[in-house]
Amino acid sequence: TLKELREEALRGDVRAAARLSVNAELERLTKMAEAGFPDIYRIFDRFLDAMSLMGESVSVAMLEPPYLEERA
Repeated sequence: TLKELREEALRGDVRAAARLSVNAELERLTKMAEAGFPDIYRIFDRFLDAMSLMGESVSVAMLEPPYLEERA
């Protein structure tokens, strides 16, 4: 539960603290989505930082059109 996670974080459990951070970021992300995603780059950076604290990584693939005309 959230209460247990907070207690573990207060006892120094880094993973619990990171999970709390991720939960907080997801709540912020939901609010930002509802507002049309203002400042999305800052939010994404914070999410990546929180995931890193948990020892997780995030991979993002950007697909590019194969023809220069399409990219222009």
